[in-house]
Amino acid sequence: MKNTVTLTPSDIAQMAGVGLSTVSNWRSRHDDFPGPVSGSGSSRRFDADAVRAWLKLHGKKIQELSADSVLWNLMSQWRPLTSVEEAAGMVSAFLVWRAVSDPTSPRFAGNLSEAAQWPALFQHSDDEDLAAAVQTSVREYQEKREDKYRTVFEDLLAQLDGLVGRPDGTTANALKFTLNTINSFKAEELGQIYMAFQDRVTQSLHRGYDDYSTSQDLIDVLVAVSKDIPGSVHDPAVGSGRLLFAVGNHGDDRKHLTGQEMLPNVYRQALQHALVSGQNNVHLELGDVFSTDYFDPSCAQVVVVDPPYAMSYRDHDQLALDHRLPYGTPPRSTIDTAWLQLAIWYLGSNGRAFVIQPSGSSYMRGSADIRANMLKSGTIEAVVSLPAGVAGRTKIPVDLWVLARPGEVADPDKVLLIDRTDQEQLDPEAIAKTLREWRTEGKEPAEKHAGIFTVSDILEKESILTPQRWIAYQDDSVSLESVIADLEALHETTRVLDTVTLDPVALVPAPHTPTLGSVSDLVKAGSVKVLRNRSRRSDADEAENGLPVIDGAWIHGKSGVQQKVDPESLTGEPLITEPGDVVLQNTGGLAARVDDEGGQLVLSPTLHVLRLQDDRFLPEYLAEMLVSSVNRRQAMGAAIQRVRLEDLQIASLSMNDQQQLVTQFDTVRQLQAAAQELLDAASTARDALVDGVTSGVIKIK
Repeated sequence: MKNTVTLTPSDIAQMAGVGLSTVSNWRSRHDDFPGPVSGSGSSRRFDADAVRAWLKLHGKKIQELSADSVLWNLMSQWRPLTSVEEAAGMVSAFLVWRAVSDPTSPRFAGNLSEAAQWPALFQHSDDEDLAAAVQTSVREYQEKREDKYRTVFEDLLAQLDGLVGRPDGTTANALKFTLNTINSFKAEELGQIYMAFQDRVTQSLHRGYDDYSTSQDLIDVLVAVSKDIPGSVHDPAVGSGRLLFAVGNHGDDRKHLTGQEMLPNVYRQALQHALVSGQNNVHLELGDVFSTDYFDPSCAQVVVVDPPYAMSYRDHDQLALDHRLPYGTPPRSTIDTAWLQLAIWYLGSNGRAFVIQPSGSSYMRGSADIRANMLKSGTIEAVVSLPAGVAGRTKIPVDLWVLARPGEVADPDKVLLIDRTDQEQLDPEAIAKTLREWRTEGKEPAEKHAGIFTVSDILEKESILTPQRWIAYQDDSVSLESVIADLEALHETTRVLDTVTLDPVALVPAPHTPTLGSVSDLVKAGSVKVLRNRSRRSDADEAENGLPVIDGAWIHGKSGVQQKVDPESLTGEPLITEPGDVVLQNTGGLAARVDDEGGQLVLSPTLHVLRLQDDRFLPEYLAEMLVSSVNRRQAMGAAIQRVRLEDLQIASLSMNDQQQLVTQFDTVRQLQAAAQELLDAASTARDALVDGVTSGVIKIK
């Protein structure tokens, strides 16, 4: 059986240093591009050697794939035998096994017999009992290890039990390929490779590991805000350990890293992480922290928690008796606020806890008493609202709570609130600077989206700690200067209209009525091809390196951050635009726009792509004609209006006439934007005058 490394289109793009849309074009326009060897739709996979040969033949640059990409593609060897999640677990375990069993590795266990060491496995390269040989070696490791790390390979042993002795030899083939691939890495880089692979698994699967791993964005924030606080670190919901170890690697006097996890398989993953990365100061425990706590109060100067969100607890009545929750029993619907109280319990003197919470914890009525008690006791130093999606495993907005032991916050009578929800590019260091200056110097933030608010005022407002709400109060304050500024802005905006000149158009009666053709007629004539999305996004999620998704805001020309999705996470062939495509929305209002750049995903069933097949129409002209008033009047439907795409009428004009019209359309659109800007400025100035007079700030002299 040939062991072939296969690549996804994303891998090919990485190898060639191009975008996904370029790879799509290669596949469609080059008959000699290698065909897929497995998969279907957007899940097709291509022979790596064949792709390299094609790139070389066509003079394309070739760069080696990263180690995590190599391992991800290695998993294709296991997919006929087990699930993707289990395959990822096996590959991870083999990385750790090499780290502890290879004499050249800095993590080598040292007490293994020669027969149980990594090199000995290659003596079985031609045998069908290779899986059994791995099990024998791992069991020797377990017998000689007397601490908790003896359990790290239990899942691997169980998986191999189900694969040993398969008559077709597929297990031995996959094992050989896995061992050879992992053996090609440098032993001293196994820890870095392990972490990169875990990140790849998290980003690609969006389930499994991701449920118990903190996103890299949140890790960056928590590392930044905690690194200047010396001392040991504790995480009572440690998950896979990524957050604990990242914080533990930044900061002074990190003598002990401790954590507890309730799920056995996730706990073993955290142990694997500690082993392969050489974290010798780690103490992890397995168990439900709400029923059995293995750690003492005041055990750490830094507590970090990114707990499961909106989790209910089966023995909720027992929480009322928990002495670690002095500020109140959380509601039955969610124990989110229990994690806040636990974090304080573990804090030593002058330490700080950094807890991620769903935004509901800051305003839900069921938690109001807990918030009030925490505020009165002086344990809440700051709350920072973070952008939606930063948590990775969920799109709900989350907040960072900064806590201290009672009375040890920067100012027991005040709370720092920071709103970062509209920040496109999160700046962890800026957040850390604002928090540090408030904690150490009592310095109030100069930034616009932050403020200091009194505990008494917050208590009067049902103890709501939502930063956006309080900062909105602060921003709504009226001053003489702000009213003058709004009026001056209106004056400046009136000048915008002078920058746009609409040249007189020489209009004459048309000699005849232009020929009208429907979209259906244009398709039959071969001038236009209509493309619709056929993929499904049940398992799709945002991906930083994915393609932007066209939405209603983009169609209407509004600015904003577009969601990005990895086409490989879609089921079925994705619809990716090409330069010059006209994207049409025909439901809930008629709208069209030309995609000048291409390379965007169309996922909505209400959007269609019109791809020109000849030079009969300018795409800009076609887009304008599609949304004419005549076409808009064809909308039907009681609740949601819809226009039949096939019935939309287009006037056939010469290319010269089309170009002149497009020029006029551009000018009219500029005037429309300028008029809207003027309207907005006028509305703001009017409100400023009314509010200024009402509040007694201004008087017309």
